[in-house]
Amino acid sequence: RPLVDSYGKFLRTFKTRAQKGVMMDLTEIYSASVSKYLRMVYLDENEGLVVSEKIVASAADRLVRWKLLTEAEPQMQDDGSVVLCKYGKVRTIRMSSEGKTIKLYASEIESDKPWDSKNRGYFCIYAEFLLKGGETVNLVTSLN
Repeated sequence: RPLVDSYGKFLRTFKTRAQKGVMMDLTEIYSASVSKYLRMVYLDENEGLVVSEKIVASAADRLVRWKLLTEAEPQMQDDGSVVLCKYGKVRTIRMSSEGKTIKLYASEIESDKPWDSKNRGYFCIYAEFLLKGGETVNLVTSLN
């Protein structure tokens, strides 16, 4: 869980033919769970969105949960990707990591709790995996 009274740091921005984006250090925000968290978000040469994350666990094992909320209807694919369709537009989300199997899931997020928004028509795309104490994971998520 993020520490809401903390801040991330922008390390650099870049704009080349191959990439346009930003690199951030989110370590302070997640310092209760990780010893390092770097995120790079950029548009690739085909205008696809790529999120590259390096997460180094603290001493204790941690369950990592990655989430994306969307109004687009998700369609799970046999290769582990998720196709999102809305207003005639189609995008595919893929997540990969060296040495760690990552599987994407999708679920509706409508809430029946009186304190929550109803969130009708919204979906959550997510992945969960165990990050052992001191372990490093490099995630690459693309939306094309």
